[in-house]
Amino acid sequence: MPKIRELNYLPVYIEEDHHQVLPRIYRHIGARNLPLQNNTLVHFDSHPDLLIPKELRAEDCYDQYALFDKISIENWILPGAFAGIFSTIIWVCPSWSDQIPPGTHHFNIGRVKETGEIAVTCLESYYISEGLYTSPDLLESTRNIKLIVLQLDGPLSKADMQDQLLTVKEQLDEVDHFILDIDLDFYSTLNPFVNLYKDANLYELLKELYTFHSVPRDLEDSERRRLALEYGEMRKEMLNDLESIFSFLCEEEN
Repeated sequence: MPKIRELNYLPVYIEEDHHQVLPRIYRHIGARNLPLQNNTLVHFDSHPDLLIPKELRAEDCYDQYALFDKISIENWILPGAFAGIFSTIIWVCPSWSDQIPPGTHHFNIGRVKETGEIAVTCLESYYISEGLYTSPDLLESTRNIKLIVLQLDGPLSKADMQDQLLTVKEQLDEVDHFILDIDLDFYSTLNPFVNLYKDANLYELLKELYTFHSVPRDLEDSERRRLALEYGEMRKEMLNDLESIFSFLCEEEN
């Protein structure tokens, strides 16, 4: 492995759109200021940003120009993880963030053999509801991901919070560097859909339309995975149908 070129200063960047930080990270990897693989990302944000672009193919992750063109604010981290740049992700979130439960999550990310798309083996609803879950045997070129979710001022007891902080400290003690990423909505954020057409009660109507019923946690692992595949496929069909309907309405309006 090439020797890392140490800097005599701490690089700090401010970007308008969150996904624009990934090109910055790639540049420091190219300059050998960061390792090519297995970096630790500490991510302060109200949102995980841990989805995967819908049109992204596995080979796009190794073409930085194709990759940068397809990522967005909600899906810029995991493509880098598939490419091997990140192996450990520490998401530090405020009390109102409930997309992924606090704790340590181990899962694989890889290329779907049949389609060439990228998917994960994580059984959290965050992935199943987006159709991004698949079973391990359907993946190839897999990488192991360690995701630590630390929720500040959440419902955890003081002892559980101390355990989580200890987990984060131990993780950071294992590495000689990490990438710190802070989104200002960690401190304050607003759901833009809540007040959109408030008089028409639009948010509640959309909320009901997009509600996803998670896979029960008290089932056997094999049954959870079977249901995750089934629910994921149903969810993808529903989202595709909704996209077609909304696209049709936009065309008719124009």
